[in-house]
Amino acid sequence: MSVDHVFSSESDVWKEETRNSHPADEVFAGEFLDAQPRKEDIDRILSTKRGTTELLEDVKERKTRMKLIVGLGNPGSKYVGTRHNIGYEVLAEVAKRHGDGRTKTKFQGEFMEGKIGNERVVFISPVTYMNLSGQCVRPFVDFYKVEISDVLIICDDVNLPVGKLRIRTQGSAGGQKGLADCIRALSTDRVTRLRIGVGDKPASWDLADYVLSKFDKKDRELIDVAVQTAADAVELWAKEGADRAMTKYNQK
Repeated sequence: MSVDHVFSSESDVWKEETRNSHPADEVFAGEFLDAQPRKEDIDRILSTKRGTTELLEDVKERKTRMKLIVGLGNPGSKYVGTRHNIGYEVLAEVAKRHGDGRTKTKFQGEFMEGKIGNERVVFISPVTYMNLSGQCVRPFVDFYKVEISDVLIICDDVNLPVGKLRIRTQGSAGGQKGLADCIRALSTDRVTRLRIGVGDKPASWDLADYVLSKFDKKDRELIDVAVQTAADAVELWAKEGADRAMTKYNQK
């Protein structure tokens, strides 16, 4: 798995999910999926004639506490390595370290399950394009019955210097539209976010063009280090919580 891609971002799996998709500002922001998996799962299990023991194991598995780690970005090869895709890069690095290697698709996203220490986690990359990220995140939260405190969103931030990390457990999106859509979809701003600085745009640049541009060589070197450090921060968040991660990784 390359840290420049999330799971299979150039694969047939991704293409199937996104073949009719367009950039977020061109996509109709309609009603997102209302996940109601329990009856559906039971029907599936019964239809395959699996026994009562297996059914109970499935229900038990669903009730086990999970953590969701979400990396925000835009799908497709032309966005690889851009400032807006730093969330994808960090997610890919953590999934490479701790994922089970089995990529799946659901709820307009690619995901992979895994474990960080003793914590069961799901790594999620929305393929809705950045501005509609919440349409993917909310169904996953509902499906896994996850507490909001067990959700971590990883994204870029133009308000931070290149490579600087900042973890917060609540607050506004600070202009990051993917994070803003997640806050909207989850109906709360009390969601932990790990922001990686990509630097302020030059005065002559349009913001949209800037976040969709790639790093120059000097900044790319800083970002490569930041991706590894951010992955370490995600590990600490999963194992010991947000307060511990903030104490260690929020850089002054």
